[in-house]
Amino acid sequence: MAEQNNQLAAALSKKLKKDGADKSGTSKAGKDGSAGADEKDKRSIVLDVVEDATGIEREELEGSKRLGDDLNIDSLSLMDIAVRLEEEFGVEVPDEDINRVKTIDELVGLVDK
Repeated sequence: MAEQNNQLAAALSKKLKKDGADKSGTSKAGKDGSAGADEKDKRSIVLDVVEDATGIEREELEGSKRLGDDLNIDSLSLMDIAVRLEEEFGVEVPDEDINRVKTIDELVGLVDK
């Protein structure tokens, strides 16, 4: 079952990335002409993305909480979060990286790569 979920997550990720590549536009982080959001803004945007993708209240999204064990975020939701982060920040979030992320803090760190 876990293997099927991982395969489905990978397929969804590829589809969403392909669909996203067909659209034009700028990321929300860079619309003001700045090189990028400052750390507080980045964290806030990441938390917004996680809340929108999962429905988990922002107050529950503490930095040290584990995505899977504490917040019950599954691999499909992680792929959704990765695609949304790519759109928001204009960065690439490889599947391998998003699958290694264990906490909210690590997720915020992905957009700095």
